[in-house]
Amino acid sequence: MARELRNRTPKDQLATYFTSNLLPHEKFTNENEENGMWRSLEVFNKRLVDNKNWSIYTIAGGFGSLNNSFPNNPLVQNGVNIPESIWQVNLLLKPGQDLVDITADTTVIGVVLPNDPARQSGSWVQHTKSIGYIEEKTGLSLLSNLPEEVRNALKGKEYSGTDRVEDFPSASA
Repeated sequence: MARELRNRTPKDQLATYFTSNLLPHEKFTNENEENGMWRSLEVFNKRLVDNKNWSIYTIAGGFGSLNNSFPNNPLVQNGVNIPESIWQVNLLLKPGQDLVDITADTTVIGVVLPNDPARQSGSWVQHTKSIGYIEEKTGLSLLSNLPEEVRNALKGKEYSGTDRVEDFPSASA
């Protein structure tokens, strides 16, 4: 279901090609599943959709700046911020569920990764954070279309489950 949403209309599909839809991050974070935590999280999401029929709604971005560390980088020279940290919030819906089925018990996965190879190690599960933490760091109000009581419950949750699709959802989310 989630895969079709970006293709509902030509306008939705076109929106995926705007540069405002880009997140500058170090190559190592997305290199491959074994070495890149961002890539590993994306593969986890894709396998939940493809193999377990879950739907996932994702919001991602960055905060902070590494621009002073890379003054000669062409992105920096053209006014693009290279974030110090990259984050992703995933709202996971069980097979057959839709947006109207979101409750305080819905699984959410918030991840904040350092955008610096020297500070990134282990699995993305070791970098989970609550939506509330990500909102604090970004100044954004995420999931703002949800009822306040549901939103507040989801904001406080921190995923403590597995990074293995085969074992999902055996652990607390």
